[in-house]
Order: sequence, then C-alpha cells, then structure tokens
Amino acid sequence: MDYERIEKLVLKAKQNDKAAKEDIIKSFNPYILTISKNTHIYGYEFEDIKNECYKTVLCCKFFKG
Repeated sequence: MDYERIEKLVLKAKQNDKAAKEDIIKSFNPYILTISKNTHIYGYEFEDIKNECYKTVLCCKFFKG
C-alpha cells in the first residue's frame, strides 16, 4: 500500500472530496473483503459485515477535522 498516496487522499477527504473517499475505500477493499469473509456474527450476512467495515473506514479519526 502506498502510504504517501493514502495520506494525500486523506487530506483531500478531510475537505469533503468525494472522489478521495472513494479512492481510500478502493485501497482498503482487499483488506475489507478478507475481514468480511473471515468474520462470523450471528444475524449478520457477508454484505452487512462488509458495509460495517466501509463505515468504520470512513468514520476513522483521520477523517475528523
């Protein structure tokens, strides 16, 4: 993972750049899919877990001003 690129995207995302947020999600997608496939929570389906992971990435502290 190119951390310098991620840092630049985070700075843009802090300024509400939607494309930057989408690029960050794409960068973390392989990790999110792996976590989602290996996590089993009663009452949650794969898509539910995957969406929670996306939500968590977008709510991370580096997006807060």
